[in-house]
Amino acid sequence: MKVAVDIGFGYTKAIAENGKSVVFPSMVSKRMTANSKMGFAYKENYIVTYMNNIYAIGEAALNSPNSSANFSEDRFTDEFSKILLLTALHALDIEEQNIELAIGLPIMLYSNYSDKVRDYIEFAEETIIINNEVRRYKIDVCEVFPQGVGALFSINDKIPNGYISVIDVGFRTTDVLLVKYNKGDIIPLTEFSFSVDEGTSRILTTLTKHIQHKYGIARNETNILDVFETGVVLVKGREKDITEARDEIVREVTESIINKIVTKWNDFVNDVVRIYVAGGGAYMISPHLKVIGEMEIKIVDDPQFANAKGFLNMLESISVENNT
Repeated sequence: MKVAVDIGFGYTKAIAENGKSVVFPSMVSKRMTANSKMGFAYKENYIVTYMNNIYAIGEAALNSPNSSANFSEDRFTDEFSKILLLTALHALDIEEQNIELAIGLPIMLYSNYSDKVRDYIEFAEETIIINNEVRRYKIDVCEVFPQGVGALFSINDKIPNGYISVIDVGFRTTDVLLVKYNKGDIIPLTEFSFSVDEGTSRILTTLTKHIQHKYGIARNETNILDVFETGVVLVKGREKDITEARDEIVREVTESIINKIVTKWNDFVNDVVRIYVAGGGAYMISPHLKVIGEMEIKIVDDPQFANAKGFLNMLESISVENNT
């Protein structure tokens, strides 16, 4: 079974070759007691047993003590990411033991960590239990791709010839890819492809601070997403419109990202013919990207899953090449 897993700083997204997909927060809570139901009621929650330890994963971890969202560079080669990976395989309801896996890394980590991640995951044989269902997996193949490149390979429409960019807006980071495209041939411009240490988390954190400062109300990650989408916060039973503050925060964060892109690209800015926007923050920042230049701005289909879909397409292409 071929599977692509995109373990982001905010969310883990996974898709199997049968078309089934799953997404959940990249959160892990350790050292839970086996005899406690913990009051979990969300469909997305996962209570996982791995290596004789019990964990809450995803939304279950958001409501648990000792929850952790690992932002370290080594996160892709430790137990944190492996638990998220195995949970994704189980959540996809994959029963086959042998897995061909595609996984991604932020562009800024790819050169230093791609081999380490492959060595850590490939040929691993693991057992995981969720809801008393035992699954055993063996990773026969692990291909590691840069994020952003995955999004590029998820695009179904006709790509114009010339300089093409993918801006992949994640939770913690934004990956920027620049390539030269010519009739299907892709030449990556590595010196102009990079990661910006800013993403939707900065937008949501700034909005949370604004609400707390102005109204004295604290909001957790789940609630602040609802507030962001509606533009309304409930204060003592009354709705307060915060769309103006929200839009200004998005504009400021996007402007910071744009400044870094323009500085890095320099003279290439005027040569880029199209920017594809992907990632969970695609709809947040895409309206503000027009200030970069005269190029066309397009949001890829299903932007949150763009990398995972592209990884799967790339994995399938490699399998075809190896069999010919």
